Amino acid sequence: MDTNLENLIAMAAGQNRNCFDENSISSDARNKIDTALDSIFQGKSILIWARGEKLGVAWESAMDELRDEIFEIKNTAPIVEYLRIAVFSLRNRWKLKFMQSNERNSMANASDFELTDLRNYANSLIESGMQVIKDLIAAGTLVCAERGTQKNISMTMERTRSHEYERTRKR
Repeated sequence: MDTNLENLIAMAAGQNRNCFDENSISSDARNKIDTALDSIFQGKSILIWARGEKLGVAWESAMDELRDEIFEIKNTAPIVEYLRIAVFSLRNRWKLKFMQSNERNSMANASDFELTDLRNYANSLIESGMQVIKDLIAAGTLVCAERGTQKNISMTMERTRSHEYERTRKR
């Protein structure tokens, strides 16, 4: 049975679409995505922090940048749909860290040499995380193309993103 058809049947049976999307991706791929997103987020945070922002501001800005980049991916293969779900999971995990951190108002007080090393480290985190995601998307897209199961639920995901933006903006 076609994955899209299975998804529609699961939705009609009252199952959560996000859970269905998550279950169609192997746990190994989910772990790789979660680790890659965390690396990219940390790298982006470090770059913003090294530019002179407070750590909490860097975390928030990096999270917004990462979310926007993930939602710009035009592909709607199940792996990309899971990637979009995973961005919000990462955001939820870090929200708690944001609130509990005593360092959120800290600045990156470092020498120019240290800042250069910090930026290089951050860029390596971003590059390695992005490569993992690109590889997984390429592999996932090939599987979908072989099955002919490209899903088209990006409109729903876009509404979710819009809702998240409106909800955080009102705070």
